[in-house]
Amino acid sequence: MESAYSMKFSSKDKKQLLKIIFGEHLDISCSGIVQSADGTFQVVAYVNEEKKKQLLSRKSTSIDVIVLEDMLKTGIERQKEVSQRNRFKDTKRPIIKGLGIKE
Repeated sequence: MESAYSMKFSSKDKKQLLKIIFGEHLDISCSGIVQSADGTFQVVAYVNEEKKKQLLSRKSTSIDVIVLEDMLKTGIERQKEVSQRNRFKDTKRPIIKGLGIKE
C-alpha cells in the first residue's frame, strides 16, 4: 500500500498559495486556505510520496512547506488502539434489523 502524506503550506501571500494549489493540482479535501492569528495563510494538502519529494525539493522564500504526517503509518499505529472484541456479542438487547422505515 502506498503512503499518503499530509503537508502544510504557509505563506504571507494568499495568491502564492492559490497558485501552488491549482498549479500542482493538490488535494486539499473539503478545506481551504485559512488565515492564522499571525496573519499568514495556511492550507493542508494530501499527497503521495513522489509529489511530497517534488514539493520539498523546490525551495521557496515565499512558501513554507512542512510534512505533518505519514497517514498510512499513523493509521496502522491507531489500529492497535481498536478493540478486537465484539462489544455487542453478549448483549441482552434485541438485534435491530431493517431500514428504520415504519410500515
